[in-house]
Parts: sequence; structure tokens; C-alpha cells
Amino acid sequence: MGFGMPLIPSVKIAEMKTNVYHRADTATLLKLKQQESDAILDILQSINTDFRPEQIVRVAGYSLRAQLGIGKMCLCIYEKGALKPILGFGTPTPTALQLQEVSKITLLTATNTLTLPWLQENGFEYLIPFTGKQGLEGLLMVGDFAHSFPEQQNDLIFMQTVVKILGIALENKRLFDEKVTQEALKRELTLAEEIQQRLLPRRFDIFLNVEASALNMPNLQVGGDFYDIVKVKENCFYVCMADVAGKSISAALVMAVMQASLKALVRNELPLEDIILSLHETLFAINQGEKFVTLFLGKIELEKQTITYINAGHNPPLLVNANQHQELMAGCIPLGIMALSGVEVGTATLSPGSVLFLYTDGLTEQLNPSEEQFGALRVLEVLQSHQSLPIESVIAHMRQTQLEFAQGIPSGDDISMMAIRF
Repeated sequence: MGFGMPLIPSVKIAEMKTNVYHRADTATLLKLKQQESDAILDILQSINTDFRPEQIVRVAGYSLRAQLGIGKMCLCIYEKGALKPILGFGTPTPTALQLQEVSKITLLTATNTLTLPWLQENGFEYLIPFTGKQGLEGLLMVGDFAHSFPEQQNDLIFMQTVVKILGIALENKRLFDEKVTQEALKRELTLAEEIQQRLLPRRFDIFLNVEASALNMPNLQVGGDFYDIVKVKENCFYVCMADVAGKSISAALVMAVMQASLKALVRNELPLEDIILSLHETLFAINQGEKFVTLFLGKIELEKQTITYINAGHNPPLLVNANQHQELMAGCIPLGIMALSGVEVGTATLSPGSVLFLYTDGLTEQLNPSEEQFGALRVLEVLQSHQSLPIESVIAHMRQTQLEFAQGIPSGDDISMMAIRF
């Protein structure tokens, strides 16, 4: 809320007393002005400290009272959409309802202030708002402060000067605090990013006859994609690729819980159906259906040359060999939405040289300037044309092709990919 700075006329007629400004000599007037300057300096010095807004306002209020001999005062700051009294003396503290009425009448003409009898009853003569670029920062309510009209006008000028300083000070303080908060959040996000990257596997030298490589590119500093390879015994391991709905911290937290749960379950070598059901129950207990996870989980047995898998609503991984390919689609709905029923377990045969490519939808949904999607067909074309290269090069070519396709258009989601050659 914002409004101008008009002074509201007095609701009482003050008795004219001796006019100190008319009778004072030059030296006395200079001394008075010096005192005003010193009072303003005290307020400015309080602004340059680590004082909270309430403390800055109190310093200003006490300085005003000492300098002007104010008999009645209420100083408020505007916080969370309402005026909050910080300092007052000589009169009862206005109630929240009364302050709400005051914040409304300052938007109206001066005569409308007479509709609030309690202002007169409490002896307030002037309402002086202080504002910043974003609107109201606070309000000074005063009365019983001058002995003559010229003195009153001088005091009002001084008060207006002080509240202008307060308006700027409170705005700058808020902006500074917001910047500090943003910097703290940035540091926390950086730390969360580091932790998340450490949770993702970096080394893939599981078996001599298996090559693997992976890449994760969160849309924000932290994301909801994760992948893992877990060795459970000789010639047997599990591979997982998952995508938590949403982005940033909330998705990252769900990702961390799911990854920890998955590791514990697969190391007990439970059946795939039991692992998927347990992950679903864990996720549902956390989010009550508000967040879901698409997930692919496969058990690879090298001696049998098979992969047994369940695809829970995830982008189908591609199993590519020579000019043939297979999409691994059997499974169930995404985890965490509703009760799972009819979970299907799929199987596929691994041939020497086969490449298994897993990815999240950030890759296929990448847009170019023409708003065309990268699509699953391009993923397949890159795999078929580069499948004989070292597995790290397969990932690198996929990433480069995606960037060339995007032509500078940022991805709208996290992108993760993993390639395994048997």
C-alpha cells in the first residue's frame, strides 16, 4: 500500500504561546538548528549499524521526543500488511483495529480523519506516513508538541525530514536482509548440489566385462533425477533410473529418501515386485499422493545374459544391438499416486555388445527455437550411430546432439542419462 505525504490539519486549536523563534537571536537559532542536525545525525548513525527495524524506529522516536518535547507519540512500522506499534508515550497504544482504520483514512482527504473520534480523544494532531519505493513503511502519530504556530511549522518540517529518512532506512534494511537471505539460500543450494552429486555414482567399474557411464544435469541447482548401479553379488547387479516430479529442494529430498531405500532393498535381494511395492509405500507415506516418481529398476544377471525389470511409468530404456532395438516398457503406473495393482515384470536378453540406455524425460522434451521436441527417435538414432564407440563417448555424443538441437534454448527439466555396454 502506498500513499502521499499530506499533513492532516490539527483536530484541536493549540493555545498560542511565546514564539521562541521570533524572539531568539541569531546565535540561539543556530544552536537550535545544530541540535536538530545532531538529532538527525544520531538517527543516521543508528541506521549504519546492525540494528533491526524496530530499533532504528525507537532511536528516531526518542530523538524526536528529546528534540521537540513531544507529549504524545505513536510510531508504527508497516509489517506483513498491517501497522505495528513500536514506540509510544503520553497516550494509550492504538489497537490493531484502530491502526487498520488509520491506514485506510490516510488514503482519503484530510477532513475524513474527523470520522475517527479516538484520534481526537487520544490527543493526536498529525499523522505523518513514511514511505519507500514499494509503498508504506510506517506511520508517525503525534500531538502536544509546539507552543506556537511558527514553532509548530518548524517542528513539522523536522518530523517530515526524519520520517523520510526512516522510510529510506527501513526500505534499505529490508532490501539488505533480502539480499542476505538470498545469499544464504544460494550457499545452501550450492551445498545441497554438492551433496546430491555425491549421492550419484561416479565410478562404474563394477565388472571387467561391463562398461558404464552416466551424466546428470539438473535444471536448477538441485533436481529430482537420480540413477544408481548396485552390485549385490558376482555377475549380478541392479540398475535404476528415476525422476521425482517437481524441481529444487523438495524433489531432491524425495530423491535422497528413495535412493537410500532402494539401496537397502536391493541389497536384501528381494523380488522386484516387493522392492517396487516397498518404494511406493515409502513415497506415499511421505507425500500422501502429492508427489510421484517415475522409475525403472532392472536386475541384470550376466551369466544368464538377462535383464529382469519393472518400469514404473518411466521413459522406456532402449536396449540396442546392431540394427535391432527394444523398448523396456513392462511394469506399472508411477509410484506414489495410488495403490499399485497388476505389476508386470519384464525380461529381455542381453547379447555381447548390447547397449542399455536409460534417460529421463528432460532429454526427449528438450525444445528447439521452433518448439520441436528432441524426441525418442533422435535418442535411438544417436545410439545406433555411435554404439560401437567407448561408452563415455556415447554419452558425450548424446549430450552434444541435444545441445546442437536446442540452439541455446534452456532445458525445461532435469536431464539424466546412463549407458551400459555388456
